[in-house]
Amino acid sequence: MSQPDRLDRQILSHLVHDGRATYQELSREVRLSASSVAERVRHLRATGVIRGYRAESSMRRPWVGR
Repeated sequence: MSQPDRLDRQILSHLVHDGRATYQELSREVRLSASSVAERVRHLRATGVIRGYRAESSMRRPWVGR
């Protein structure tokens, strides 16, 4: 696995702050085309750099234990 380069790290940084960012939004942030961002994200997933996405909630979980 090759090490993520500067652009990959920028994309990762944006995804850490907003995991639901679209490729178009990311492309504006890192100044690449959306298709280039999509390819980089696919590569980061395939190599295990991105292991998944998750939702976090500040709500209590009233449905647990029912």
